[in-house]
Amino acid sequence: MRLTALRRYMTRMILCLTFVLSAVLNSGCSLSFSANDMLTPPKLTEEQTAIYNALTESAGRVDLRYPRMGSYRSAFVIKNLDDEYSNEAIVFYESTLDIDTGNNAEGGISNLRICFLDKDDEGNWHSVYEIPAEGTDVDSVSFSNLGSNKTRIIISFTILNSSDRIVSVIDYGNGVAKTLYKVSCSSFLINEFTRKGEEDLLCFGRDKETKTAAFSAFGCNKEGDFERLYNSVQLKNEISEFGRITIGESKVMDNVTKCIAIDFLKSENVYGTEMIYFTGKSIDTADTFIRDNGGLDSYIRRTNNFTPLMYSGDVDDDGIIDVPVTKSMPGYENLTFPEQVNAVLWYRQSSELIEKSAYTFVDPNKNYILFFPGRWEGMVTATVDISQNTVTFWKTAEDITKVDFPVLTIRVLIKSEDTTGAKRENTEKEGFRIYSEDDEKIVYVKNVIAEEMALTEDELKAALRVRWVGYEEPYR
Repeated sequence: MRLTALRRYMTRMILCLTFVLSAVLNSGCSLSFSANDMLTPPKLTEEQTAIYNALTESAGRVDLRYPRMGSYRSAFVIKNLDDEYSNEAIVFYESTLDIDTGNNAEGGISNLRICFLDKDDEGNWHSVYEIPAEGTDVDSVSFSNLGSNKTRIIISFTILNSSDRIVSVIDYGNGVAKTLYKVSCSSFLINEFTRKGEEDLLCFGRDKETKTAAFSAFGCNKEGDFERLYNSVQLKNEISEFGRITIGESKVMDNVTKCIAIDFLKSENVYGTEMIYFTGKSIDTADTFIRDNGGLDSYIRRTNNFTPLMYSGDVDDDGIIDVPVTKSMPGYENLTFPEQVNAVLWYRQSSELIEKSAYTFVDPNKNYILFFPGRWEGMVTATVDISQNTVTFWKTAEDITKVDFPVLTIRVLIKSEDTTGAKRENTEKEGFRIYSEDDEKIVYVKNVIAEEMALTEDELKAALRVRWVGYEEPYR
């Protein structure tokens, strides 16, 4: 009897889990939940329930859809979209009544829809307007004036069988939603770029006709009409895939101007950066913006087991964006690239010239960055022991296998990998001392003070920056 009861209990549990998993998958939710979440389906708030009931009263049975990214992850986006005192609601869903109907979503049929709901004078929610979505799923939802005097809705949609997305700019007022503009792109930002105090819609993608990489800025003009701001800018043909995009600043003579660093994939393990500048009158690339590029036509960097992928950023905290480039360290020039240990050189942007701002070594796991003092450049190289999380810096030799004058050694100990404390004990026995410690790791150093190329304590403090838990370094 006990065995039969146990089997019945297990059967009920499996059916329950199957039902919950099916509901989550059909709703577009992420699968990042715990066992407790699996046994308790997510409940709607009282307001969400009222909105949901108003939606189903109008549209019938629906499957809710959730934005994948951004600040708004709920299927119910509640915000004041007009001049009235109360909020409106935007809901993303697919109707289960007629799955055969749908709009053409750039190469795929989509039944995804957007419903706008509002409250009546008694505070009851009602569906007031509905439009088809442009893509097959909701990617993100944002809000911005884009230079106008009212809030615009910016929704990005994924496209079936494509890495691109469709970005729609929607205006809502007087119970009516209208699409002002839609554009297909690989990536986009909403940020101040061409106008101080006013955000632009910045789109990065490929021109449909020429297939070349291009950048365009959009916004509302003084009359409130949505339009392209300035001409589109053609980007480098070597852009295979857009990566991280960073808004920063550069210099035009003595004035600071906005710039955008587009980090991109060029080929396998090879990355580059395209820079875009706003001069106040036009949007330009480095080809027309910089008078002397010093022969640096592309900011190319490579990655391997010893060299992590680096992104553009203000690495030296001077307010001006820096772009990383890799260069083999002394003694590695004749080795194949997978065998090379690389320095990361950073270059500062201005209208006059491109100039080096820092020569650094970055830990393979990005636990720290070491800024070389001028006297180290060309005179100190490094060897990496991945298994021990240890990097040793040596006086340069023509053959990297013949270096024998260590000047500094850095070791990172991950606490979760040293449950017994044996690694910590052995490291301290080897003469290392703690330079930095947090809940996640300990950074040890062994500085050979007697060596002429060794760093003083003040130099070491200025040169070695450690990334601690919860902090994102500019170079990361």
